[in-house]
Amino acid sequence: MLPPAAINEGDPVTPRPSATVLLVRGRDPWQLLLMKRPGGADFAPDAYVFPGGSVHDDDRSFEDEIRAAAVRELFEEVGILLARRGKSLAREADCDRVRGLTIGGTPFGAAVRELGLTPAFD
Repeated sequence: MLPPAAINEGDPVTPRPSATVLLVRGRDPWQLLLMKRPGGADFAPDAYVFPGGSVHDDDRSFEDEIRAAAVRELFEEVGILLARRGKSLAREADCDRVRGLTIGGTPFGAAVRELGLTPAFD
């Protein structure tokens, strides 16, 4: 439930292609990843939410722009890189390299490709 301050009573906005990630780990008991939005956020301050956001231009370079946005948003918001190198999942060193490239201004998709990784859309 959103806090009362998060409710917008203004004009409706135009919907944009977006993705939300529900990341589940384990079985009995399973865990579900939520993040807490900052108190000073414009939208839903202090709310617990699933990571996600709008499709960016760079996401459109992948066959499935919605899934590409999901992988990118998860990485940007919580630092989890859902990608593969061949048949293996990306390692922490891969995550560090992608982070370094994106901090330097390289778009996420280009950084992933430059390092020989592919987003794990499954």
